[in-house]
Amino acid sequence: MPDRNRERVATILDMGGNVAIHSTAVVAPDVEIGDGTIVGPFAVVLAPCTIGQGCWIGPHVVIGTTAEHLEAMTVASVPPEASRDLDQVTQRRIDELVWFGAHGAGVIIGDRSTVREQTTVNQGTRGPTTLGNDVYVMNKSHIGHDADIGHRARVAPTSMIGGHAWVGEDANIGMASSIHQHRAIGAGAMIGMHATVVDDVGPFQLVKGNPARASGVNAVGMARLGFTEADVEALRGHYQAHGLRPVIFEPQFAAWDRARAR
Repeated sequence: MPDRNRERVATILDMGGNVAIHSTAVVAPDVEIGDGTIVGPFAVVLAPCTIGQGCWIGPHVVIGTTAEHLEAMTVASVPPEASRDLDQVTQRRIDELVWFGAHGAGVIIGDRSTVREQTTVNQGTRGPTTLGNDVYVMNKSHIGHDADIGHRARVAPTSMIGGHAWVGEDANIGMASSIHQHRAIGAGAMIGMHATVVDDVGPFQLVKGNPARASGVNAVGMARLGFTEADVEALRGHYQAHGLRPVIFEPQFAAWDRARAR
């Protein structure tokens, strides 16, 4: 690498423990970040927060701000000297109180997950907001407080997932869709673009529209996960006739049932 490029890399990245944090990012001191993770320009990551190994946190991502109804951060929390000219020590005290004060239950992000640019992830209130391993959240999306996003889930651009929502493993949330708070989206489900989901969605179910309505099963996603055509037809029959659940899908339905009972 030419010397001028080496100098440029040194000025924009804070390297330590195989973690790359852009110099313009704001990361609270108590945030835990795994090896191989990259935090991009102007990202904000507040504590408590744990980010796993090999993650990619994009530019202008904001992780860990409080839920809108959490009352821990108020104007009354700010010292009276904040209204005057501040010396450096006082300003740091205010920063630590207001921004790095660990006001909620935090965020946990698993390994190899991607949070693309301008996405927001609120911290939890009853427990941490959670993103599993290999999750991919695309740009300008929002993950609400106390949400639980399962391994390998995909969230398309400008989607909104409400507080306390649960998204199962391998689910796909379509572009510009909205998931109502406290809803449970089953493993492998497919939410169509621009859908407004106000009811729970079963495992591998396909829904679309506003409000979202069932429209079959996610046959493509099931095939990619190794299910046979007979499995697809059995699940389709269950949803159409409201019959017994196919035994092969019992793990996915059991997880969905637990999420609905939260």
